[in-house]
Amino acid sequence: MDEADALAQLWGDPDVTRYLPSGRPVPEDRARAGWESFISHWQEHGFGPWSLFLKSDDAWVGYCGLRHLPEEGEVELLYAIDKRWWGRNLTTEAARAAVEDGFSRVGLDRIVAIALPANIASIQVMKNAGMRYEKNAHMFGHDVVVYGIQHSTMS
Repeated sequence: MDEADALAQLWGDPDVTRYLPSGRPVPEDRARAGWESFISHWQEHGFGPWSLFLKSDDAWVGYCGLRHLPEEGEVELLYAIDKRWWGRNLTTEAARAAVEDGFSRVGLDRIVAIALPANIASIQVMKNAGMRYEKNAHMFGHDVVVYGIQHSTMS
């Protein structure tokens, strides 16, 4: 299975997508367009979401990385992994690596992450990546919480 197929499968799972902006499974054609947008972001900016694979057997787990939020003038940490791998700290490990890459290689000064307030697991990943609560906001048609980290405050 290629990564676009894997993303379509991931975004087709209602347990995974309930906390994503759509709130429901994403049709396969939109998932493929999402994959293409990840590739385009890399080509345009030199960074973007990474595919995540298990070290043990190279199984595709999900994605994690950074992307521009043009409407907000920010760079966002984003991630989603297959529910078979939830609770194993894989997302935290990837989120920390993405933040470090954003500061060290990309040269960013600040990174944010956004979650629905009910997505306790995602908020914990943000905290584990060194982010702190900043504000409540309305984005992507939802009330969300925004966490952030400055390069200067990274420990």
